[in-house]
Amino acid sequence: MNCPNCRQPVSSDAAICPNCSTDLVDVTVGEDQGPVDVTRARRPSWLIFGGVAAAVLAVGLTAWVLIEPADAGAELADRFPADALFYAEIDVAEMTSADSRRLVEAFAPLVEAETGEPFDFDNLIDRALESLDSELGEFDISFDDDIASWATGPIAFAALPGAEEVPDRVALIVGGDDADALDAFLAKWTEFPTMESVGTVDIGGVAFQQWTSDEGTSGLVGRDGTDFVLATDEEAAAAMVTPPGGATLADVAEVSAQMDQLPGNAAAVFVLNGAEMTDSLAGFGIGDTGLGWTTGAVTTDARGVRVDYVTALNDSSAPSFSDDLTAALPADTVAFFRIGSVIDQVESLADSDMFAGMAGSMEEETGVSLDEILALFSEDGGVAIWPSTDPELPVNGALVGVAATNQAPLVDRLADLAGTMGLVATPVDDGYSFSGLITLGTRENLTLLTTDRELIAEAPVEPFNEGSLFGRAADLVDGDLVFAIDLEAVIDLVDGFVGVDDPEAAEMLRCLPLGVAAGGVSVSGETIKTTTFLEITERC
Repeated sequence: MNCPNCRQPVSSDAAICPNCSTDLVDVTVGEDQGPVDVTRARRPSWLIFGGVAAAVLAVGLTAWVLIEPADAGAELADRFPADALFYAEIDVAEMTSADSRRLVEAFAPLVEAETGEPFDFDNLIDRALESLDSELGEFDISFDDDIASWATGPIAFAALPGAEEVPDRVALIVGGDDADALDAFLAKWTEFPTMESVGTVDIGGVAFQQWTSDEGTSGLVGRDGTDFVLATDEEAAAAMVTPPGGATLADVAEVSAQMDQLPGNAAAVFVLNGAEMTDSLAGFGIGDTGLGWTTGAVTTDARGVRVDYVTALNDSSAPSFSDDLTAALPADTVAFFRIGSVIDQVESLADSDMFAGMAGSMEEETGVSLDEILALFSEDGGVAIWPSTDPELPVNGALVGVAATNQAPLVDRLADLAGTMGLVATPVDDGYSFSGLITLGTRENLTLLTTDRELIAEAPVEPFNEGSLFGRAADLVDGDLVFAIDLEAVIDLVDGFVGVDDPEAAEMLRCLPLGVAAGGVSVSGETIKTTTFLEITERC
């Protein structure tokens, strides 16, 4: 078996780990552990949060019928006005595809350990439909009889700019394929106990029912072809009938260009109108946010879940990345984060009227300006952790700044500043040591605050950008890598500590079906694209 603390192989008969002296009595991990007793009250429910969340997602999706997957995109974008604040479209077929099903079923061992019952995806759907029908019963309708027969297409929703008469404006379309079945459903709409019909109105050749509810909401519903249409006001309804009564999202060149950069088989897409949102927020005293159009997509495949965002750069500059950063870290890094975006936000705040005075006070009190601190990361910056071979140190870590030039003079001033704050900065060959555990120093254009002094003295023989995690993460996303986490390795590290006090919890941790999480950024013309990917694996 392996020691739960240092993870080194030890004899199953050993009472104490010969590597780190951890007490092994009554600690059972790895292959020697027996079956988990699901009836024990000590089970930490947070360990199956991922499984429960995935199951809840599956329950929500069963409100709509399963149909054959097709290429997805903003298929209904030509039915919503161009000034929409937010637009979202769901392709139910993709969200309930074989790949999505496999991702949910990867959490089955955790759900079974929590409930004590076998996990069955089809049974989950059946139970969800039963629950849905129970809720719909108060309206005298059922999913199978009144919805399933016509609701077979994508679902789209939009939030629209408010008006004095209708401050909260929304619009919804559910794609269908059976006009008669939809008419039967609409006939029941005004018979719902909480709704009251107040007449009909013809908009663009579509007969919309006008209704109000007991909760004070009102709107219009109707059938456009075979599609269900709902809107809060006549202007919104007019924009959604075929042909639309004005410019639509599909007519916006920026949206179309951004959508072309997204995967074509998305389970969900969204569009955010930054300029219109800025105008809507003006009443709250919020100035120009500098936001433009942003589109996004959620995609599932056999490996996991992917989320893409494409947004206009506008006045923002593209992020800079340096290979010096990833070359400064060891290949066995298990978690890596670039912090350039954080630095950019700090710079923006420092330039604002709200924080300019605070930055000035900092320089007066410390003798070091915020601009000087930020200059440490002018080219790039990041944080990383990796396993430690020191029994007294669970993991190694480093904060690395990449500047245009060597920043040793500033590091000397920071060490002096630390002394005035009660921190003992002991000079060493590579910089300054704090309590013998952390060293601050420079090497060429790098500034490092790290538990591993060797990284300051020289670059690792096997750098991170040539390691396994870097390669796996870069394969999952587009562009420059902005973060990479080997969740399986991180779980194994945590598992060792948890196993000392709670072997059962350690076993459940070990079954979390998570592989690599990664993020990437790429710039194309005047847009910037970010990609995140969560790998789902089967571990138990």
